[in-house]
Formats: sequence, C-alpha cells, structure tokens
Amino acid sequence: LSIFNQLDLLQGQVTTSEELMAMQLDTVRNRLLYINAVLSTFTLAVTCAALVGSIYGMNVKNPIEDDPSAFQIIVIGTALGCFVFVVVLLFVFYRALSLPNISAA
Repeated sequence: LSIFNQLDLLQGQVTTSEELMAMQLDTVRNRLLYINAVLSTFTLAVTCAALVGSIYGMNVKNPIEDDPSAFQIIVIGTALGCFVFVVVLLFVFYRALSLPNISAA
C-alpha cells in the first residue's frame, strides 16, 4: 500500500511538472506573438510611406509637382505621419497587450 501511495504521489508530481512546462511555453509563445505584432506594425508604417512615394512617383500630372519645395514637404510629411502612426500603435500595444515577466520556477 505504501508503494502505491508513492507511485500516486510521483504521478501527481509529473503531472504538475508537465502543467508548469506548458504554462512556461505558453508565456514564451505569447511573447513571440507580441513581438510579431510589433514588427507587423513597423512593416505597415513602412508600407504606408512607400504608398505615398509611389503615388507621387507616377507619371501623372500633379498640381504639387511645380512647387520647388514639394519633395521636402512630401518627405517630411510622410516621415512625420509614419512616426506618429508607429508611436500611437506602440502605445496601444503597450497599454492593451502588456505581458507579465517570465519567471523561472
């Protein structure tokens, strides 16, 4: 009867260890998903900048193309817009998706 109790206790410890490892793997997986979301945000911002550049780079008559400072206006506006876009989205990620620190058991 004592051996049966020891085996039952050992099985409970193994189950507890498996659950702990599963929780730690879930935490690491959540961190990777968070990093992927942040990288996707940066990719979206760069894509928006490329879209603005591609629109003004087309061979279509544009009223702003006769202005001597048009290039500076477009570049500064695009860079500022992308920067604000990234800052706002990172703030949203920081507030809504903040994850607890990984603690080793």
